[in-house]
Amino acid sequence: MNEQVDEVRRSAAAQHILTLLSFIESDEIRAALSLVFTTLHRKHFSHWTEEEQQAVSKLCSSFSTAGTILQSGLVPLEPLIVGWEPASGVAIKY
Repeated sequence: MNEQVDEVRRSAAAQHILTLLSFIESDEIRAALSLVFTTLHRKHFSHWTEEEQQAVSKLCSSFSTAGTILQSGLVPLEPLIVGWEPASGVAIKY
């Protein structure tokens, strides 16, 4: 019986991870993340276009949602945080 309960927990955790990853790996969020890392970090906020502001707003919202889910303890941190580090190779320590 305990093995079945453990298996259900592992399965639920895996499903939570996959659901969150599909959310944070969407094309729209990845495009916004790329925009921030390649362009907007060099551009003063007052010069951002409406489209750039909307992209950053979506990105911030996704960070907030992911953070809330991670704080809940429903999913482990490592598989999710690794995907959010910048492409420049800057490692996130956790």
